Amino acid sequence: PRSGTLSDAPSGPGPGVPPRPRVLLLAYACSPYHGSEPKVGWNRTVEAAHYCDVWVITEQREFEDDIRRFEAEHGPLPGVHWHFVPLTDREWANMTRPFINSGAFRAWNRRAADKARALHAEVGFDLVHHVNMVGFREPGYGWEFDDVPFVWGPIGGTQNFPWRFLHTITPRAAAAEMVRNVANRLQLWLSPRVRKAANRADVVLAANSTNQRHLARLTRTTPQLLLETGVRAVGTPKRWAARRPGPVRVLWVGLCVRRKGTTLMRRAVEHLLDVPVAYELTVIGHCPDADSFDGLPHCDVKGFLPYAEALESYADADLFVISSLRDTSGNVVLEAFANGLPVVALDHQGARDMVTADCGAKVPVSWPGQTARGIAEAVRSITATAARYDRLSAGAIERAKDYAWTRNGEIVNEIYTELTGKQGTFRRVLPDALRTSVGR
Repeated sequence: PRSGTLSDAPSGPGPGVPPRPRVLLLAYACSPYHGSEPKVGWNRTVEAAHYCDVWVITEQREFEDDIRRFEAEHGPLPGVHWHFVPLTDREWANMTRPFINSGAFRAWNRRAADKARALHAEVGFDLVHHVNMVGFREPGYGWEFDDVPFVWGPIGGTQNFPWRFLHTITPRAAAAEMVRNVANRLQLWLSPRVRKAANRADVVLAANSTNQRHLARLTRTTPQLLLETGVRAVGTPKRWAARRPGPVRVLWVGLCVRRKGTTLMRRAVEHLLDVPVAYELTVIGHCPDADSFDGLPHCDVKGFLPYAEALESYADADLFVISSLRDTSGNVVLEAFANGLPVVALDHQGARDMVTADCGAKVPVSWPGQTARGIAEAVRSITATAARYDRLSAGAIERAKDYAWTRNGEIVNEIYTELTGKQGTFRRVLPDALRTSVGR
């Protein structure tokens, strides 16, 4: 994908060089300084700009200052044209309200599509790509462009909360998850816009194999599997013999709510306390349900930490556990891989695709008690011998490389090339000094 003339120039190609594809990215969330959806939008832009001239439509209130700050500090991204569409005051107020926020997303996407049509009349795009939000419920309106190829995704959000685990979360949260499970099925089959986007798309990208299976029922082409996120910096493997003496250090990172399996994690640690080997759990992340770990011995709930401090915890840990009961993927898993941590995960949804026997262990999602014991047994197994630990740590580093943003970008560029018939010449976008620190 990187063959051809290399160029760092922000302007068009020189004499004799074929024009680069003109691609429109519809990315509601886009920032070099935040994780999750903004990170997806930013990195998708960076990778597309290696091979294409890119126009990005993103939300103004939350993301324009971040993008302008980056440009002031590092200069503009070559070949990238930013356009901002703001939320209204009412939409902004509704963004944090579950279910209600869908109306705000839809209204924003309608205005973004109006902006896109005006740009298309001026620029003449070769392709339109709806990048995020990654949830399938809001496909935007990029599929309305009949005269250019349309790419949708990677798309997630079709996965459901496992019914047998509803009693491990609060009654209110359980009611919300039951409504969501039913709504997922209904919206997949009955939403006209979801069906139109799926049928119109020349390529549908599914964020995990569960989403791929669900979306295949709607599309005229088989959805391609591609994780919606990635990692930029990859470290080196850990060695058991070089670890700091003391208990086995288990790390858990994420939004500390019961939907993320905090009850399972507590039970798993209680099983670990029954064996002579000492274990210690560190919990990092915003903690609305920190009481899940109240009174648990050898548990340090640090709460939210700045990214640099969180990275230190990865460096000090021996292995990582993701116990989430509903997730499209889990960027924390990639961070664990990149720091050489073997990963214990539940064997469902995005984690099922990401974790292999070469870099960790997967626990069946059966019944809560059995699953908690399975997590504990997997932790003990990984740390039972130095040879197995060292092999899985090396495997984690290799797995992180599989999910590098550069690799992800090359896959998407091949899709762009196939759909447009234009091979974009490679242009370096981020200076090397920024590649490992910006837009992780």
